Amino acid sequence: ADQGLRALVGLPGDGSFPVVPAQVEPTGDGACQLAPAPVGTLDGQLVPVRVERPRPAPVVHQAPRAKLAPLSAVRYALQVTLARETHDKLRHAQSLLGHALPTGDIAQVLDRALDALIRQLEQRRFAASARSLPRSGAPTGRYVPKRIRSAVWQRDGGQCTFVSEDGRRCESRTRLEFDHIDPVARGGTATVARMRLRCRTHNQYEAERAFGSSFMRSKREQAQHAAAKRKLEVKSQEAANARANAEARANEVIPWLRQLGFRADEARRGAERCNADPNASLEARVRLALLHLAPNGRRAGTHVTTSSS
Repeated sequence: ADQGLRALVGLPGDGSFPVVPAQVEPTGDGACQLAPAPVGTLDGQLVPVRVERPRPAPVVHQAPRAKLAPLSAVRYALQVTLARETHDKLRHAQSLLGHALPTGDIAQVLDRALDALIRQLEQRRFAASARSLPRSGAPTGRYVPKRIRSAVWQRDGGQCTFVSEDGRRCESRTRLEFDHIDPVARGGTATVARMRLRCRTHNQYEAERAFGSSFMRSKREQAQHAAAKRKLEVKSQEAANARANAEARANEVIPWLRQLGFRADEARRGAERCNADPNASLEARVRLALLHLAPNGRRAGTHVTTSSS
């Protein structure tokens, strides 16, 4: 019975067992993997089979997030990853400050850079455009003179002045707006005493308290509708200007094509195909038109010499 069973499963009749060969495969990291090959038959013999090791997933390296941590009451640690362009700018600033800061201390370079940036941003924030200036007399409407805006900003410390019921002041220093304590619609004027800094959220909150949430929601919807209408008008005007420019450029090419014997419709079709490059010269545009009209044209080989004067 034992001999019959061994013969049935393909084992030798002498009582021994075959050795199953193993396949040694190198892996991507230089190590080797030893694994038994599956038992198979080829002319009654056991054969090795390659063992594939799964490829590791690619590692995506992400720049660490910037960190700003206090070291003491007056010192902070800043850790940030810079792009090459920013690094080059920092090194250039260090070289420009070589006489003032011989050590090139990065903290002092950043301090001076921030001083310059803050001055620039404050000038931009407080500067009134020419079209917003009243012609004469005292400030009217929503216009706030530069001197008042600067004084209010300095007084409020560049921070929202809203204070909650439990006495906590809003910490927002971004998207600040100059708010009339007395609404303009009710006769409020722009003075240092009657102006304050508010963030966008708290400015809208005060407006809703004064005029009601439904009224302010309606006003915001009207403003959004007006802005969308203005945007559409600008796009329409830009499209009209583009069409006019294309028409003018085509009219420059058509006479030359007509002189070369093309019909009016052919000249128009050829001229319309050469407006892709707005910086192309007249001669280049005529040549492009001729290339388009060559299959049906009658002067494809004619030398073209034009003058834009």
